[in-house]
Amino acid sequence: MSSSPRKEEILAVARDLMQTQGYSGFSYQDLSSRLDLSKPSIHHHYPTKEALGLALVGQYQGMMDSMAKEIRSANPTVADEFRAMLAAGEQVMEGCEERICPLGALQADLQNFPPALREATRELTLRMHTWQADLLRRGREAGELFFDGSPEESAWNLCATLQGGRVLARTLGSGTWDAIRAQLERTYLELR
Repeated sequence: MSSSPRKEEILAVARDLMQTQGYSGFSYQDLSSRLDLSKPSIHHHYPTKEALGLALVGQYQGMMDSMAKEIRSANPTVADEFRAMLAAGEQVMEGCEERICPLGALQADLQNFPPALREATRELTLRMHTWQADLLRRGREAGELFFDGSPEESAWNLCATLQGGRVLARTLGSGTWDAIRAQLERTYLELR
């Protein structure tokens, strides 16, 4: 699906507002003010906030899929993939004192969403979990990642740690993320 530069600009500002104020915390008026664009012009591209939210979820899904594929193809070992996944989390954390992870921002407002956006957010969350569970499964099979329980259970723990770590880093600063990352590497990469 091709997208106009104006639609992409709207999405970029919406993403920034969502990561700093939450999905429920910004309006089309906020977009209008930041973009110096009339609200009817924004409605032309995204008739409803739900349509805008679904476009954001679609964009995140595409970014996550591309990132997962790139990480897998660029790293010779599963342990290297794991480290690259954590590093990718740091890229999401740029400006962590001001921003929350895009998926975390969506998850925080889930109960306020219309059904289609709620379902799209759940699907994106499950997709992230599936990617991480597959990574853990392959790492265990290769003898490179170590954890108790099933890959699926451990992936839930990993997802929760990454999401919570991003919230803590936003609250306490990026040094918190560095400590969490180091602990994740010790937990999953060191033979017990």
